[in-house]
Parts: sequence; structure tokens; C-alpha cells
Amino acid sequence: MKKKLSTILLTGLTNTQSLITAEMLDVNAIIYLTEKIFSNEVIELAKSKNINIFRSSIDIEDMIQCLTRNGVKEIKWFVEKIIFVSHLIS
Repeated sequence: MKKKLSTILLTGLTNTQSLITAEMLDVNAIIYLTEKIFSNEVIELAKSKNINIFRSSIDIEDMIQCLTRNGVKEIKWFVEKIIFVSHLIS
């Protein structure tokens, strides 16, 4: 049985550390808010850890506005460039 999507990590940092952070916090999806292309290392690590990764050119502020307009009620800032969006699907 698959995990319900309850927390998404939003970040502009496209390195493997974001995947390690996601795994430690039991996050199963990351949206990279950047136009950078993922390295093969990031893609392979995401596959091995069963973490879904997405890319969007929308900046963090616009993404937060979009999410809150669409019913997301809990957004937590973790550090300067990493945001956790919780309770997308209850």
C-alpha cells in the first residue's frame, strides 16, 4: 500500500541533500522550484528512495500563493530555501 501524500518539500536546491532531508522527514515528494535540470545522481537517488520529484519554474512566493488559493492550510518555513507543505491530502 502506498503512502498518502501528506507533505511536500518545496526547494530551489537541486542537490542530493534535499533527497536525504526528505527521506529523514518521511516526505515522499519534492517540488524543485528552479529551471535547473536534475543531475542523473539526483534522479537515481530519488528512484532508489521512492521519492517523487517535480520541477517548476514558479518562484517560492508564487507557489505559496497558488497552494493557499487551492486549499492548502499549513505551510511551514524550515530554512531560507526549503518549505514544507503539510496536509495536502488528509
